[in-house]
Amino acid sequence: MRKHETRKASRNKKDKEKPVVIIGKKGPTDFSISEISKTFNRSKLVKVKILKTALVNADKKDIAHRVAVATDSKMVEMRGHTFVLFKSKKNRKGIYNTPLKYSKER
Repeated sequence: MRKHETRKASRNKKDKEKPVVIIGKKGPTDFSISEISKTFNRSKLVKVKILKTALVNADKKDIAHRVAVATDSKMVEMRGHTFVLFKSKKNRKGIYNTPLKYSKER
């Protein structure tokens, strides 16, 4: 596998993935937001599906926007009731943003 994938290959990979988090009739809850945030520690893309029962009180674009704001990520794509979120490496938690052991930021 090449180090850098082409756009088409990365899009096909994204299309074949199954949704990691499913938002149910209660809408985006604290638990679903925390699960999405945990998933960002492992990968830069997260696929989320909205069930039809969640659309009683809100629009699907509104739900996707609220989730993107809550997780500090960007909505890349929306197809039907499924949307994809992207979070760059420098914005994700983990090794990348923690201060070094001997730095003054502690």
